[in-house]
Amino acid sequence: MKINVEERADGKELNAETREHEEHDLRISTVKRITSLFERANKYVLGVIAVLILVDCVTLALGEVRPSDRLINSHVIMVLLGAMTVQVGSIMLIIFTYLFRKKAETQAE
Repeated sequence: MKINVEERADGKELNAETREHEEHDLRISTVKRITSLFERANKYVLGVIAVLILVDCVTLALGEVRPSDRLINSHVIMVLLGAMTVQVGSIMLIIFTYLFRKKAETQAE
């Protein structure tokens, strides 16, 4: 049985099992970074929408706008739902493409 051993930059030997473990850890940390980026972006957008809803409710209660002139209407909700669908699809595509690469691509690297 032959063990594939490489030497790292710091001089430590690295066998195939250790390399796979380190690659797995790298993939998991990358997925966490990607998902946290999308999570922060969504929180920011939700914060902006919350402020707009508050402004919308106040101006409506004060009688400054008519209900037909609201900032947040059904079109805005539909755009948000569509954007969220595209975003979730993008996240899944990025993560699955990164995590489940073809065997030939991983061996070429």
